[in-house]
Amino acid sequence: MKFEKGTKVNIVGNGVAGWISAVYLVDAGEDVVMYSDPNVVIRRIGESTIPVINEIATIMGVTDEELIDRSNGYFKYGNVFTGWNGTSWLYYPGNEEDDLLTKQRQTFSYHIDAPGFCEILRDWCQTKPNFKIIPRNFSLADYNKEEFFLDASGENGILSKHVGIEHIDSSLLVNDHAVVGNGPPLYRPYTLSETMTAGWMWSISLKTRMSYGYVFSSKHQSIEDAKKEFKDKTGVEPENVIKFKSRRPVEQWVDNVVAVGISAGFIEPLNATANFIAQASVKQLIRLREKPKVFNRLMNKTFEGIYTWVRALYGLNSAEGDYWQYYRDEYREKALRDVDFYSVRGHQGLMSKHSWNLLKDNMIK
Repeated sequence: MKFEKGTKVNIVGNGVAGWISAVYLVDAGEDVVMYSDPNVVIRRIGESTIPVINEIATIMGVTDEELIDRSNGYFKYGNVFTGWNGTSWLYYPGNEEDDLLTKQRQTFSYHIDAPGFCEILRDWCQTKPNFKIIPRNFSLADYNKEEFFLDASGENGILSKHVGIEHIDSSLLVNDHAVVGNGPPLYRPYTLSETMTAGWMWSISLKTRMSYGYVFSSKHQSIEDAKKEFKDKTGVEPENVIKFKSRRPVEQWVDNVVAVGISAGFIEPLNATANFIAQASVKQLIRLREKPKVFNRLMNKTFEGIYTWVRALYGLNSAEGDYWQYYRDEYREKALRDVDFYSVRGHQGLMSKHSWNLLKDNMIK
């Protein structure tokens, strides 16, 4: 089904991906309805973004400062990778043109607290006459073939499963859990990604706290050992353990349903790719409303580019331990070939020549 102008758009889910989608669709003049279950609590986790996120402030007519103040956040100027190659290096925005219609190129993005970020987007949407909230959980009885639907319901993917959106599970990226917690505030103008025994840890500065998350493979370390390593590293108690799956969609748009956010897929928390994919999805949907096959092809390439870059980052590591050796054994040779190829040609979407040349300059010894 094509996304005809004037067709009512239903968004299922009120997390970050749902609200990002709502802002773009409302701004495009679409008639938008969001199913927002008041019993769903948005996780209190610091999130890292990339510079395309700045478009949202422009659309809403607020300054970057206003948006991050409401989001309990800070400006972010890059990602520091520590331990991946025996030292530390900075991944910084390339300020390049991309293939996803970025309106304004920037060299900074944000650290955000998900609840506050969703709140400011919700408040803006509610001032618009073409937006409405239905304050209850979505059920399949609400689905019909005449309207259009965005499934932003997370890994459960209630509508995605209903219409048969299929996924490719990653056999190489073995991380499947994250231990999360929060400590006293500590300002860093970048996201820190440090290697651990069976994965890596993020540290994201927020105004009221430091958000930590240990992303690890339960095949290489037990959950209890991961929680202990988290506490030993941060000095704070774990607050939650989140299970996730690394996967990509075969087709993100099936019939009159487009999966966005984690319903569509999830590669890794690395490099702030999840919110980028949600943004890319809704922007391409608006641009390619009459071309679902082209949309699916372009979004597949976007997922593939991120997956390939993350896979190469792991494959080129020089950290110690069985977990890290697994990646070198499985993928180092292919990663070297990928870096040679994409550092010259780039990849569609987020992982441009700039991203690949940072791997080439910093991860190859």
